[in-house]
Amino acid sequence: MTGQNATHAAVLRLAVGEEIVICDGAAIDYHCTVVSSTKSETVAEFISKTPNIAEPNINITLYQALPKTGKMDEIVEKCTPLGVSHIVPIMVARCVTKISDRDAKKIARWQKIAQAVASQSQRGKVPQIHDVVTLEIALQQAKAHDAAFVCYEGEDRRSLKEFLQNMPQNLSSIAFFVGPEGGFADDEIMAFKKGRVATVSLGPRILRTELAGAVVLANLMYELEEAR
Repeated sequence: MTGQNATHAAVLRLAVGEEIVICDGAAIDYHCTVVSSTKSETVAEFISKTPNIAEPNINITLYQALPKTGKMDEIVEKCTPLGVSHIVPIMVARCVTKISDRDAKKIARWQKIAQAVASQSQRGKVPQIHDVVTLEIALQQAKAHDAAFVCYEGEDRRSLKEFLQNMPQNLSSIAFFVGPEGGFADDEIMAFKKGRVATVSLGPRILRTELAGAVVLANLMYELEEAR
């Protein structure tokens, strides 16, 4: 290990002979023994490899409407340890934050946050943070998933619990949409329905946009782990 990984190892004060686990980012954990460790480099000897058990058996994509400045950092921090695979920022009518030339720097920062949190929570893969897209493009992308739904405060028939409990057992991917601070506009909800994206309620309380994604993921992980 070199660079930031070596620096992290130095902070942990890894001793020669100590056993460590190194993940390759493809859900495989490598069990190793430390041979030498300095501030600039840590050398470890391979012992064995095993599948990473922290990864869900389903690919989960969060389409997150761009929130106010700073809140996306929090969304990435909360959703990464809960098993999200992809986070796609989307631009919709009620977004306060607008697309700008600084988006590339923002996405790079969000990706760096995902990397750090994934490592801390012992994820087997690092969630991918995608470029900002329009709702139209997001709806087209969502068709590639086995199931898709949108969190909508106006839904009074289908709850998140009901939707998740009635999901087929053999899903390999699922996508869900979370709106901005002001929620999705009426014509956007109509677009979801025309695109066969189910509307679901998160309950009687209105959740902040930076919390909604984590709530959905926590419930989804519970259902997936119960089904194992």
